[in-house]
Amino acid sequence: MAQHNPYVGPRPFTEQEEQFFFGRAEEVEILTSLVVARRASLLFAQSGAGKSSLLMAGLTPRLLRHQRLVRNRPVVRPMVSAIRIARVGKGIEEQAPDNIFVQSAGISLAPDAAATIPRDATLLSLLSSSIPTASPSSPTRASSSAN
Repeated sequence: MAQHNPYVGPRPFTEQEEQFFFGRAEEVEILTSLVVARRASLLFAQSGAGKSSLLMAGLTPRLLRHQRLVRNRPVVRPMVSAIRIARVGKGIEEQAPDNIFVQSAGISLAPDAAATIPRDATLLSLLSSSIPTASPSSPTRASSSAN
C-alpha cells in the first residue's frame, strides 16, 4: 500500500514520481518557455517552496518527453539534448571565492572540475567554458537546490 501513496514526505519529488506531481502546470510551462528560449535561467524561492520538485518532477520530464502531433500522430521527442541544473549553496570548502553562488553552481555542474573553477569565475564564464555538460543519463541532470 505504501507504494501507491502519492505523498513523498519531506523530500522532493523525483522524475520517476512525475505522475504524483500536479497542481503546478502553469509554472512548468513558464519554466519550459524560459529554458528553451534562454541559455541560462534562474529559479529562486524560499526554502521549502518546492523548487527541487518543480525541476525534477515537472520541468525535466516535460523537456525530455515533449509530446506533439506530427501528421496527426502523437510523437514524443526531447525539447533539449541535455539538461544541466546547478545547485547553489551545497557547502563549499573553498578558499574564499569572489562569489560563493557562482562557485557552488560550477561545482554542481561539474563536480570533477571543482579544482579548476577560478576564484573570480562568473556565471557567464562558467556557461561558456569547457565544463562538461551532463548527459541525459547522468545523475547530475536531476540535481537541484535543496528546499
